[in-house]
Amino acid sequence: MRYKLLKKIIIVSLVYFFIFIPTFSSANPLAKNKICTLIILDRISINDIEKLPNLKKIAFSGVTGLMNTRCAGNYEPAGSYLTIGAGTRASASGKGKIALMNYEIYNSFNAGKIYKSFTGNEVYGKILVPEIPLIIEENLKQDHEIIPGLLGETLKKQGVPVSLLGNADKAEEMNRLAALIAMDEKGQIMEGKLEGINIFDEESPFFLTLNYEKLFQEYLRYRSLGGLIVIYIGDSVRADECYRFSDKNQGESTRLNALLRADSFIGKVADTVDFSEELLMIVAPFPSYKSLINREYLTPVILKGNILKSGFATSETTKRKGIVANIDIAPTILSFFGINAPYPMLGKAIYGIYGMDSENALSFLQDSNKKITANYTARPYIIKTYVFLHILSLIIFLSYIFKLLDIRPGFLIFFFLFNLSSPASMLFPFIYGFPALFIKFILWAITSLTVILIPYLLFKNSQNPLYSIAFLSIFTASIIFLDLLLGANWMKTSILGYDVIAGARYYGIGNEYMGVFFSSIITGISSLFEILKLKDDCKKNISIILFLVTFILIFSPNFGSNFGGGVAALGGFLYTYVLYFYKKTDFKVIIKYILLGTIIFSLFLLIFILYGPPSHFTLLFLSMKDQGFDPLFIVISRKLLMNYRLFKYTPWTKALIFSIITLLILVKWPVGLFKKLSQDYPFLFKGIKGANFGTLLALVFNDSGIVAAATSMIFSFLPLLILSIKECEERR
Repeated sequence: MRYKLLKKIIIVSLVYFFIFIPTFSSANPLAKNKICTLIILDRISINDIEKLPNLKKIAFSGVTGLMNTRCAGNYEPAGSYLTIGAGTRASASGKGKIALMNYEIYNSFNAGKIYKSFTGNEVYGKILVPEIPLIIEENLKQDHEIIPGLLGETLKKQGVPVSLLGNADKAEEMNRLAALIAMDEKGQIMEGKLEGINIFDEESPFFLTLNYEKLFQEYLRYRSLGGLIVIYIGDSVRADECYRFSDKNQGESTRLNALLRADSFIGKVADTVDFSEELLMIVAPFPSYKSLINREYLTPVILKGNILKSGFATSETTKRKGIVANIDIAPTILSFFGINAPYPMLGKAIYGIYGMDSENALSFLQDSNKKITANYTARPYIIKTYVFLHILSLIIFLSYIFKLLDIRPGFLIFFFLFNLSSPASMLFPFIYGFPALFIKFILWAITSLTVILIPYLLFKNSQNPLYSIAFLSIFTASIIFLDLLLGANWMKTSILGYDVIAGARYYGIGNEYMGVFFSSIITGISSLFEILKLKDDCKKNISIILFLVTFILIFSPNFGSNFGGGVAALGGFLYTYVLYFYKKTDFKVIIKYILLGTIIFSLFLLIFILYGPPSHFTLLFLSMKDQGFDPLFIVISRKLLMNYRLFKYTPWTKALIFSIITLLILVKWPVGLFKKLSQDYPFLFKGIKGANFGTLLALVFNDSGIVAAATSMIFSFLPLLILSIKECEERR
């Protein structure tokens, strides 16, 4: 009785710890004076800040970070601008450069009449975006709901004035993309000044520069209206576009001069802003030409105001030190005005963490940018190589089974063990620290070989590969477990982790390691039960505690924050438990555990929604409260479309298909192989079946289910092949 009570106390304590462990966030109280100045200083990099004294000063006294600039559709400037204004990834397909004062003459026609003929809407704003119907149509094609102009529309409905100043025009081409940020849903902006503020200058890119004195006077005038004032400093865009066609030294000099002029203007604006009541934001929506060549897709973002604690920028979107997303800009502005971000605006307000009061902080962001870029560049090469090795090992294995090649079984087992050790070796952070691709490959190989060597030295007197399987499974599960427990810092930098530049996930456990985690824990426990002859009660307690803790780690928004992973892990764990301890799995047992799984999942989901921090799935359920089932259907359709795309393009598809083909062959031949393995290794065989059931659930319930299924089969399939080699050798 005491033992059962102790077991219940341990389980309840674990659940309490994992659910209610405190999380830290930053509040954004309402500003007293409603003026937010948003300066668009486009095409700059984090490395430019140290050359610009005013920008540098604001950066060190405010909130500074790197911003993900992804958009929906093709990656291009207009999409990034539109994304900022929509608060969710949007697509513009190059449209939106044309924005006109309602009195301007464009192609011999009045702008107001052009706009009305295109849209059918009455003109009420000073600034018009005539291509708004095409922009709306483009975004209806996307796989999620997008409302172009949602920021401007929300501010308009709340009575907050919106003004736009400046342009990036050239003599023969209009460029007023900042209108995509400030416009409302009908493509109109109430106030602003776009034309008549450039002057001819022989020393400037394309012989044009902003008349900064006039621009500043316009800014002072519109400050009297309050609200959101967007300033588009087009000189940085013109300088960047000129750089493409210039001698590199001349281009660098011209660009720096343009940025210094812009920096001087920013200094004047900063001197005007009352930071005790106002908010100043400086944003670069799109990378520079040089950054694009170097594949540096993150741009700087700087904020300053008393509502923000000085430090590195972050948000609940990313939960990463010094990292935010472009979808966070609009919610930050709305939060400043005391307005909740409406659906489908998915970003979260930016806030500051840790102090940023020295040049070391800027060096940290520069170093982070360099390492993130290096990982982004290296990722496809390393993953494709790993998938190639996985497929090659399967081909060699089938050649061995069918006696097409005379291969030493030890070599083949070593090949499989290398593949088993790779997810763990790729998690170690020192691989992230080296930008060179060649060094990353070398470190991956050395680390994997070292991990393989440990069980060899520990169990060198045993010829049974089960010991190596058990060690690698438990070792892999343990370091993922510890990493998640400590904030997933290794996973954030791993080649097999998630990618800041791609921006599909910024925190928690990605689908690659989710698949590895739940399958390695099942295989590890199953192997342990084969080696250690424990009593059934002990096995049950170990299974319940480890399975429950792993499920919470994967599912909890405090840790893994992976909804589909929670479904896959719980299903795999329950099925494994049934196989472990039930001799017959009749209909009643199946129904019983389906109901149990549903109750457990629903209970934890409810707790996480009510008491957990914001996460992808908690936000979905909260949005369903206001929008009904529409957000759920949108998410489901997006997940299906994502899986379809991944099936066509990701290298993991090939790994999954080859694994399934090999498994189907083994079911039929050699005859009696599976039956013999199930007799020799009953717990491991059952565990592999349970893990493969989890693999199936991962495929169905994840937006990148192909990836999760492929990585889970590393530990739910390769151990089976290793033991098959041993059995085949005994038959020969």
